[in-house]
Amino acid sequence: MKQTGLLANLANMQKKMSAIQSTIATSSFSSTAAGGLVTVKMAGTGKIESLTIDPDLLKEDAATVSECILAAVNAANDAKEAALKEACKGLGINGLQLLS
Repeated sequence: MKQTGLLANLANMQKKMSAIQSTIATSSFSSTAAGGLVTVKMAGTGKIESLTIDPDLLKEDAATVSECILAAVNAANDAKEAALKEACKGLGINGLQLLS
């Protein structure tokens, strides 16, 4: 492949990646844990937009509450990463850490 063709392909891939990153960054990912007692909504940027804890869960010890919150946050993050991976199919770069 000629060098100019390679550069054009890289520029095209960069444009596609930028569009994918913008789409993911403006998306939201929700998750629940503990049978719905904890709900998390995460922005595509990784920031937590909302956290809802059922008052019944607060009757439990702090360690249990913490584990439930972490499970919901991690599940929302996993959903975000899965969406990114799915969006990157066909670019030939699956598995790269593309959006921090």
